[in-house]
Amino acid sequence: MHKFLFACALALVWSAAACATAERLWLGEFTLRGQSTPVVLHEPEAGSDATASVDLPAMGARGVPLTKFERTPQRVRFQLDGPTGRLEFSAMPGKATLSGDVKQGDARGTFTLVETVQTTPAIADAHAGSYQAHPDT
Repeated sequence: MHKFLFACALALVWSAAACATAERLWLGEFTLRGQSTPVVLHEPEAGSDATASVDLPAMGARGVPLTKFERTPQRVRFQLDGPTGRLEFSAMPGKATLSGDVKQGDARGTFTLVETVQTTPAIADAHAGSYQAHPDT
């Protein structure tokens, strides 16, 4: 539940920033050496000159350019060169998910990202508020 709430909070923060562009925004986490790390992938519009990037909120990193990003119908691959070394991600694209493997040197792990639905402020305002989860008894 904690991870879901964290993902929802991230979605609210970053979806507003992404609304001005046609980029695809993916939220999730990767697990490597038993440690889970939240990650946000910014995938530019197909045919765009923009560079794909990631945010690593737990590390305070935002807009870190990827050194490689490749999308085919069968596979999505991207890599990040950072201060702790190169992270390489490889996933089979799903309907609105990317799930696959991540590696850093000899270490292997997994990751899952879900695509967010970008909204306008008017749509967000229409759905914001308090909701009752179950009837009072």
